[in-house]
Amino acid sequence: MANIFELQDVFPGLVRDKVSLTNCSYIEAILELCTQHDMEPEAAASLLDGPLIQKLQAEGEDINILPETSKLPFDGEDEDGAS
Repeated sequence: MANIFELQDVFPGLVRDKVSLTNCSYIEAILELCTQHDMEPEAAASLLDGPLIQKLQAEGEDINILPETSKLPFDGEDEDGAS
């Protein structure tokens, strides 16, 4: 099993590199890295940074495994998107 402290600073970069090199999803990249490092996905969750969590959230919403989050309208727009 991988030492989580050894991966703490590099894991988000490993995920991004795998996605850009293999064109796989973020979810797939994380699961493959977990397998390579003999680590449970639950342990990997503590290694993710904010931007990576946002990408996972959006990916999960796109494939309907997470409920869509409410999005606030931009300044000057009402909820229907009209100005």
